Amino acid sequence: MVLSLLAGMSLAPAADAVPPSSPDLHVFTNQDGRTIKAEISSVAQDDVNLKREDGQSFKVAVTTLSKDDQSFIRQWVIKLAQSHNDDVLKFSASSVKTDAKPGVSADKIRLTSTWSESYKIKVTNQTQVHWTALHLRYIIFRQAGVPGGIPPADYTPTHATGIVALDDLPGLQDKTVVSDKIDLVEVSLSPGSTYANGAPTKVADKLQGIWVRVYDESNNVLQEWASTKELMKDNSWDSLWPPPPSAARGRRGAGNNRGAGQTRGN
Repeated sequence: MVLSLLAGMSLAPAADAVPPSSPDLHVFTNQDGRTIKAEISSVAQDDVNLKREDGQSFKVAVTTLSKDDQSFIRQWVIKLAQSHNDDVLKFSASSVKTDAKPGVSADKIRLTSTWSESYKIKVTNQTQVHWTALHLRYIIFRQAGVPGGIPPADYTPTHATGIVALDDLPGLQDKTVVSDKIDLVEVSLSPGSTYANGAPTKVADKLQGIWVRVYDESNNVLQEWASTKELMKDNSWDSLWPPPPSAARGRRGAGNNRGAGQTRGN
């Protein structure tokens, strides 16, 4: 391996040698236990460019390094992006409507329409790093219509959660994943009918947005994003997201879309 060769080399200091006291120096260890003290110059896809104390530069395959060093390199990339006020990942999301079905109540006074909606979530890697073993957790916010009732001004939406595996995400590439389907209903009164309490004659469920977080293989948050800023401002992730069982990691879906699978917000 590259590092096993480097560890045994004795080279004369170069003009651009790294100062021995440089805080950026790190002891890298390959999977054979060989070590080298160097700093990261750059990271591109599956390789990291290291500069040794004597100024010698080397390209090393990230996968040949220890797990701790691979994590260190990922954190270096994140900090570099943050220092430039850049995002590691970029997101966009759009809802997709399916399974539409009309219906009529037994008394033929209320007309119903049911359908499902899911979110297509596009994740773009804005770095040169090849991220692996990623997964995305999401919270979808849904406001339920109240047939025959008048919802209060401070109505709190229900929510559904889920997990989708992203797996590999090469540098400067994107991947699109899809959330679980959320069941929605519209209820309207037949023409000429009204509610005695003055409630709207037509109400419908609607999705209010999605909040996502991408995690690396060590369950560190790589990036988060919400379709509207208010979702993160008005809610707490920790109070809405239940700790998923380890067996659910990388699977899609973490509960039903209705009933017990949804809870009120905080």
